[in-house]
Amino acid sequence: MSSPSTFTTTVHPFPSPTAHACAYEIGPQNAKNSLVFVGGLGDGPHTVPYTRSIAKRLEEDPNLSYSVFEFRLKSSYSAFGFARLVDDVADITALVKYLRSIGKERVILMGHSTGCQDCLEYTAPAHGTAPVDGYILQAPVCDRDAIALEMGYDQLDESVKAAKELIDMGRSHERMALTKLPEFMRDTPISAWRWYALVAADGEDNYFSPDLRDEVAASYWKRIDKPLLILFSGNDEFVSNSLDKEGLVNRWRQFCNSGIASELSGTIPGATHKVEDPAAEDWLCNLHDYAFDGITHQLFHPHGSDSLRNQQDEDIMKEVAFDDSLQNRLIEYYNPPLHKVIGQALSIFAKPRQTPLADELILSAAQKTDPAQFTLLSRMQDKVYNMSHLDIAAECLDHTAAGVDTTGDGLCFLMWTLSQPCSFYAQRRLQEELRANPDVSFDKLPYLDAVVLEGLRLFPPIPMSLPRYVPRHGRTIDGFYIPERTIVSSQAFSAHRIDQTVFPQPNLFKPERWFQEQGALDRKRLFFAFANGGRGCIGKHLALAEMKLLLRDVYSRFTTFPDDSMTDEDMEMSDQLISSRPQGKKCLLRFEQIDKNIHG
Repeated sequence: MSSPSTFTTTVHPFPSPTAHACAYEIGPQNAKNSLVFVGGLGDGPHTVPYTRSIAKRLEEDPNLSYSVFEFRLKSSYSAFGFARLVDDVADITALVKYLRSIGKERVILMGHSTGCQDCLEYTAPAHGTAPVDGYILQAPVCDRDAIALEMGYDQLDESVKAAKELIDMGRSHERMALTKLPEFMRDTPISAWRWYALVAADGEDNYFSPDLRDEVAASYWKRIDKPLLILFSGNDEFVSNSLDKEGLVNRWRQFCNSGIASELSGTIPGATHKVEDPAAEDWLCNLHDYAFDGITHQLFHPHGSDSLRNQQDEDIMKEVAFDDSLQNRLIEYYNPPLHKVIGQALSIFAKPRQTPLADELILSAAQKTDPAQFTLLSRMQDKVYNMSHLDIAAECLDHTAAGVDTTGDGLCFLMWTLSQPCSFYAQRRLQEELRANPDVSFDKLPYLDAVVLEGLRLFPPIPMSLPRYVPRHGRTIDGFYIPERTIVSSQAFSAHRIDQTVFPQPNLFKPERWFQEQGALDRKRLFFAFANGGRGCIGKHLALAEMKLLLRDVYSRFTTFPDDSMTDEDMEMSDQLISSRPQGKKCLLRFEQIDKNIHG
């Protein structure tokens, strides 16, 4: 999880049964509507970080006009051991009335963990609560089952028996013996009555046990008369792995009155109990490491790099790939007089690239006499080619430089796109194909192929114009005569977008377009990511294999999400004259392991 950062909140003192009550508003103070967050056991204001993420997302759409409120309940923090759900309901009612008094039009209750029990308790007619406009239940776990994961049911039932004995003796407010509690709760005083309510099969807090009889569970859910969203966490650490979370949510939805439970209810894949973010990794660097290792493997295995695991080899990769001097060097090559004028100024911002580490790696590898037979080095060492050691090394260096940025950046843009909400359906469909065909070769998977083609169409790693001389006698192109030796060019970025009869909605990521029979020949003709003809990319098949192998291995096991710190501007294509890379020079993605079942 990312480090805590400062944030701004507006404090609202309000009258409540709990003394000195305050609510903390995150988001625009002039918002018309309110999302009231109710935390779980041990929670209080600001203990669940995702409330700030929700407030940020809501603020991005001013048409929604929502702010988020957190507040202190009688049961907040360590006080839950002597408070009841009815106490929480009284505090929530007081806040809802206050929000209405300051002009809030809509009030939504969002419960997290035991806060979900508060939301269901709030619907009990006996309480006479202030009306709200909807409910969200996130991580509605059964406390009894969650604590049993720590104690085991036998020990748990012994503690329930001990609590019942104290209650029957009129000592319900007496603190439970520490030996009767799980270790993680022993720092909190808990009364016999509260413990029984939490963990007894017939305790008043037991709203979410999968073992509740249908008629009992239905009586709770049918009380809800406002829109409801139920969100289970796919990797909730307080839920048994054997629990069918999706089935339980569907059961609860069926108990609700018609039209109440949202169809969006279900499981959040990979989410923990508090939907905490795993550490994001910078996949821009990782993918370039992968491409560097792949090309050096093909060139001179077993003497290639291992930059994914070896820092020294990664330093070599960065020397080859992460360089800002290309503009300087191209101007020097194509226009020496201009370079003499501005070259010194350019060098302040883009120092000419020096690659001593890469030179050493390749010069050393080129001298090896035992490369694998499939390598380019083995082929070039054949006497029939009569290549010198320096010629071989120069050829290998060219291939290395050509094979890192292209594959690395292409994968980077593609994985970023697959991780976006608008493309999540494509990630899901890709996962389904991969998991349904674990033994099928990577080049026999049609949707994987379509995803790669669409990624290369939308984000060609070399979007620049590729210059060519017009052949002898000239050519007529689209009615225009072009004399011989004229330099003409085409660029993949334009070829993949300009004819919208071939690529309709060209700026959208739509892998399905590659399955349409109509226009298939034109799509193939205009697909220019590797150029075409005798001067086309000789590494095309290696690049496609590398991309498909990595995507297969990732998306058969993981779901990817963009890190919250990333912006759209970070991933704008930055023109490097020949290649392109993300403007922000980073691509932070979060990886979450796929559940046994992929939920839609």
